[in-house]
Amino acid sequence: YEKDEIFREMHEMINSLSEKQKQVVFLRDIEGYSYQEIGEVMGLDQNLVKVTLFRARENLRKKILNTKHYEL
Repeated sequence: YEKDEIFREMHEMINSLSEKQKQVVFLRDIEGYSYQEIGEVMGLDQNLVKVTLFRARENLRKKILNTKHYEL
């Protein structure tokens, strides 16, 4: 049960990101695309891909730290 709850919370956290951040996280961290490939798919400069990914991960980190189930 606890594993399902954590998965649901993580899914909600990812879904709370902006569409651009959500897409970059999905393409990089789940699909394994390179920065160049993400840039081509999304029509973004590689530097913007990196910045967007950094901001998305920071947003997720903050959300995780504010959740009682996680301790880093």
